[in-house]
Amino acid sequence: MTNILIIDDHAMFRSGLHKVLQDVPEIGNVEETGEWREGLDRLEAGAVDLLLLDINLPDRSGLDLLGMIHSRFPALHIIVLSMYSEPQYALRALRNGAQGYVAKDMEVADLISAIRSVRRGRKFVTPSIAESLLGNMHSLASDPHAAHPPVRARIADPAHDRGRRFADRHRRAPVDQRQDRQHLPPAPAGEAGPGLQRPACAVRGV
Repeated sequence: MTNILIIDDHAMFRSGLHKVLQDVPEIGNVEETGEWREGLDRLEAGAVDLLLLDINLPDRSGLDLLGMIHSRFPALHIIVLSMYSEPQYALRALRNGAQGYVAKDMEVADLISAIRSVRRGRKFVTPSIAESLLGNMHSLASDPHAAHPPVRARIADPAHDRGRRFADRHRRAPVDQRQDRQHLPPAPAGEAGPGLQRPACAVRGV
């Protein structure tokens, strides 16, 4: 028998879900609360096998609460109940520890199938949302640059950098020579003229 706790702030939805689940043969005790702190107290008391958690709670996001519950009760099966059909919400819920993600407008039979699947150790996502997830994955597989635009990166190479600096200086050398010649004193007799002295300075500066 599977004992279930419902945490949802909509009283009518909670009550209707409670009545439906009580008629399922393999489901045992069904508890409900609209307040997440009270829900944590009931989880601490034990005897809960599966949690139905609303994604929207008055003072706390169900997705944020999900990670904390999963870390404190790792053996607990969790199905997130949501009005959002966007696949990114389902992905985040599954990554935070949920085993199922169910749209609130799905049929009761589908919710029962979700509970049975999760109790058997499988993942369950509302079929329409699962199709969107697969569509996004297919798009990323066919165009990997869609999710990660190309980034130009240069690998640091000290030898390459030194060579580039040398080439830059070599290209500037004729200009530097003409500038330096205006300030060089006359060469002593018997020595090379200033035009032969500048290359030595260029090599010494590398």
